[in-house]
Amino acid sequence: MEVEIAKDIGFCFGVRKAIESLDKVVDEYSKEEIYVTGELIHNKDAIKKYEESNVKFSQNINEYNGIVVIRAHGISDEEREKIKSNHNVKKIIDTTCPYVLRVHYLTKKMVKEGYHIIIIGEKDHPETRGYYLNVKDNCTVIEPSVGIKELPKVKKVAVFAQTTMNYEKFKEIVKELVTEFDETRIFMTICQPVINRQKSVIELSKECDLMVVLGGYNSSNTKKLRDLCAKYTEAVHVERISQLNPEILKGKRKVGIAAGTSTPDWIIQETYEFLKNYTPS
Repeated sequence: MEVEIAKDIGFCFGVRKAIESLDKVVDEYSKEEIYVTGELIHNKDAIKKYEESNVKFSQNINEYNGIVVIRAHGISDEEREKIKSNHNVKKIIDTTCPYVLRVHYLTKKMVKEGYHIIIIGEKDHPETRGYYLNVKDNCTVIEPSVGIKELPKVKKVAVFAQTTMNYEKFKEIVKELVTEFDETRIFMTICQPVINRQKSVIELSKECDLMVVLGGYNSSNTKKLRDLCAKYTEAVHVERISQLNPEILKGKRKVGIAAGTSTPDWIIQETYEFLKNYTPS
C-alpha cells in the first residue's frame, strides 16, 4: 500500500509561533501561574503536557492570575482591556496570529468609514467571536453551514472571512452577497497557509482511495479538511492513528495523510510509520 503525506501539513506559522512562545513562558516563569485564553492547539496530548507544567487553559477572564498568554485565535478589545485591568495579572504575552490581527484592524476601520460588517464564519468560534464583539452593533455573522438567511437593511457592507474557512465556500457566499447591496467591499482574509493546505489535500485526495485527516475533534480547520477530502474520496478524521479502525485499510491501493493547522509533527510521523508498515491480518 502506497502512503503519501500532503505537501502542506501540520502547524501553520501562527500556531508554531504560539507554541514556541508558550514553551518559553513555561521555562521562564515556572514558579508563576500561567493561563492561556483557551486551548492553544486542538490536541489532547499536547494540552495534557502543558497542564502538567502548571498551565491552565481557560476562557474565564475573571480567574486569571500571574502570566496570561493570548492564543493565536485572538480576543476582543473588551476582553483584552479586562485582562489588562486585572491587578493579579503580572504579564501578558500576545500570540495572536498576524492574519487575525489584520482582520481586527480592518473590521474596525471599515465601521469608522460607515460600512456594516459581514463576517463569514462560525459564530461560536473564538476567532469570529472576537471580531464580532469589537463591532457587534454594526456586524452580521453568516455561518457557512447555514448560508444566507437574513441580511441587514443597509447600503454599504464590508465582507470578511474567518481565516480558516473553506475558500470555495467563501466565494460561493460572496457571489450571492454582491447583488444585495449598493456597495459591497470584499476582503479576502482566509490565510494563505490554509488556502495552500486546502489545495494540496484536493490534489492528493484525487489520487487516493482513502484520506486520513489528523486533528482535534473540536478543530474547525481539520473538520473542513475532512469535508473537502470527502468530496473526492473516502475520508476519515481521527486525532491519533490508534483511533483508526484497521478494517478501513483493507483493499486500499493508496492512502493520503492530511492534518489540521494545530496537529503536531510527531502525530503525522507516527501515522505515516503505522500506515507504511501496515499489513492486512
